[in-house]
Amino acid sequence: MPKAPKADSEKPKREKKVTGEKRPTTLYQTYMKEKLPEYKAKNPGVSHKDAFSAVAKLWKDADENPNKGKDTSAADKPAKVQAASRKAPKEA
Repeated sequence: MPKAPKADSEKPKREKKVTGEKRPTTLYQTYMKEKLPEYKAKNPGVSHKDAFSAVAKLWKDADENPNKGKDTSAADKPAKVQAASRKAPKEA
């Protein structure tokens, strides 16, 4: 049998958080905003997903990239970050 709703149990609505200023755009976001339309214009038959992936790969070696030439693989991450990104196997 379904329970009847209680009149006294209604929760008060939360007020929305007042946010401050927006964060500034990153160099990556600026690069993608500029290069994605250019790539799509040169390659009109490519899907958005494929175009985005292609331009993201170009970012790796772009002059605007502050990490250009650096290896950003998992070996560079601190051990704490690596441990948090993978689940530990359950012991029996």
